[in-house]
Formats: sequence, structure tokens, C-alpha cells
Amino acid sequence: MSVFIAVISHNHTRDIIDGLKPELINSERGVTVVIKGNKYCAELEQHCLKHNIDYLVNNEQQGFGHNNNDIFLYCRLKHNMKNDDLFVVLNPDVIVEPKVFHQLNQIMCKRNVRLAAPNLFKDEQLKILEGSIRRFPMPWDFIGSFILKSQKTTVNRRNIQKPVTVDWASGAFLAFRVALYKKLSGFSPKYYLYCEDIDICWRAKILFNEPTWYIPNIKAVHKGHRHSHSLFSKYIRWHISSAFQFSKRYISWTVFGIKPKH
Repeated sequence: MSVFIAVISHNHTRDIIDGLKPELINSERGVTVVIKGNKYCAELEQHCLKHNIDYLVNNEQQGFGHNNNDIFLYCRLKHNMKNDDLFVVLNPDVIVEPKVFHQLNQIMCKRNVRLAAPNLFKDEQLKILEGSIRRFPMPWDFIGSFILKSQKTTVNRRNIQKPVTVDWASGAFLAFRVALYKKLSGFSPKYYLYCEDIDICWRAKILFNEPTWYIPNIKAVHKGHRHSHSLFSKYIRWHISSAFQFSKRYISWTVFGIKPKH
């Protein structure tokens, strides 16, 4: 089974070249990295050409989910990606050992897992956990997060030593069996940059009874860029819009029994 890795660049050239080092990952046997730029970057294109990495560019800027869905389709058409292959969504500001992807694939195969996330840290010493494993938020949890900076939905996983099922995990590093991603029609285009990960994990669970698995012994570093939380920031506006969209879908399902569509 092959592994296909999708990386989206929103002006992340330095993160990709200096941190992620996709050429090392792409050199692993059976692993293919595809990078998609929201805007064209000559330096990134040259780096990809030099190391035989597929580089795609948008004609117009797209959101997180749309871009990853494009790469998924590209891998199916260009590389004949199969249902039992692994499709990994990976942020450009992640640092990870190339061998990790085969290790993760083996664990998922052994346990018949179709959606999984690793143990993400904020630092390269692997001391500071990122809040990447969470419970599904209620609508009011978003309010607490915005106003009070509440971390109520974050799972304390410090003592979790074995793979366990969780509600959802950060889209900074999510691994899907291709057949499941296809059944889900990928990420929902209703979001732009936030909550796509919550939504896809939630739909996998309620539509196909496929939980998200947390695999603690698979480790990576996420050097997450913290965007402005000013009320006038485009990022906070996108966040609020996405939170509203997920809350609406959640209430429609839990109160009225209306299943979410793509």
C-alpha cells in the first residue's frame, strides 16, 4: 500500500524547504508528496522540480478543504491512488521523520483503522503537547474559546500510551484510508480555513461509524503560526464563520435528525 501526502502552501515556502524537507519524505519507497500552492512561488517550484516532487498551483486562492480535495483527485488521476492506499493531509509547518508515514500505515493496517492522527508537539524536544486531540465542541464552546480562550474541549492525553478513539484531531496531520476519504467526498467546501477537521471527523463518525484514532507513539512537531485574533482580522472572521457553519450542521443533526451532506 502506497502513501500519498498532501501539503498546501499559503506562502509557506520557508517552512516547507527548511523545516518539512519534503524531498526526504518523497524519497521513501512507496511515498509520494504533492505540494499545492495557493499562489505561485518560483523558489518552491524549483525546489520541487529539483527533487521530483509534484507541484500544483491555484488559478485563484482556495481554502484548506478545497485544496486538499484537489490533491486527492490529482493523486487518483495522475498516480492511480487506490482505495487501500493512505492519504495524509499534512501542514507545511510540520516537522516529521520520513519513516513515520510507513510506521503509521502499518499500525492503521494492523488495527483496521481508517482515520488516524499522531501525537503532535509544539517543540522539537517533544515536551510541549499541542492541543490537537479534542472533543466535539458544543455551539457554546466556540463562544468560550473566542472570548475566554477556553481549552475546555482539549483532551489531556499525557498519560495515554496506547491507540485510542477520540472525537476529532487537528487537520495539521490527519491520515485517511483512501476509501473513507472518497466516501466522505473529502473535506466540506462550506469552510475556508477552520473547522474542516472537526467536520470531517464528525461526518466519518456519524455517517459511517468510523472513529478518529489517536496514535500516541507516532510523533511530529507542529510549528503552528498563530494568526491574529483581532476582531478585524480576516482569520478571526473565517474562524467565526466556520464555527457558525459547524454549529448549524451539528444542531440540524442532533435536534432535527438531518444528516450532514458534503
